[in-house]
Amino acid sequence: MSNIWIFSRSIRSGKTTELLQTLPFFGKVDGILCPDKKGLRYGFAIAEQRYFPLQIADETSEPSTSIGRFHFSNAGFKECQVVLNPCKNKELDWIIIDEVGKLEYLRKEGLEPELSALIHHHKQNKGTVQLLLVVRDFLLDDIIAHYGLQEAEIIHDLMRWNKTNQ
Repeated sequence: MSNIWIFSRSIRSGKTTELLQTLPFFGKVDGILCPDKKGLRYGFAIAEQRYFPLQIADETSEPSTSIGRFHFSNAGFKECQVVLNPCKNKELDWIIIDEVGKLEYLRKEGLEPELSALIHHHKQNKGTVQLLLVVRDFLLDDIIAHYGLQEAEIIHDLMRWNKTNQ
């Protein structure tokens, strides 16, 4: 059995909200969630229960990365990486990364290189720590191919999956 899981559904279908609601069932967990607050995307350091800005309203003089109509703070992505870096050395039940997308697999930006390091670590060390990646449904096949995640378990309904795995 794989220790890598992918939670995948369509855009704006409540993936992050569902993760926030089910976090207590994951046990000892760390990683990053990216909820919307006041119309902008924020980073949420799970173990610290701390929010930090990720999306910026418009292009500014602040160093940023743009994809489509969205602009993200480079400092926010750096903060995500700072949160993710020590995860592979912590005693955890789960590491959650919300979300993996085109910035990571096409442009090697956003959560990279920490994302690739965590995936590599989990593929090499099939221990008890589980890695959960959040991926939009239309990117699922590309993400699986790019990161070599053919053995990952796919989840589409986290609430139902959680009830069957308790």
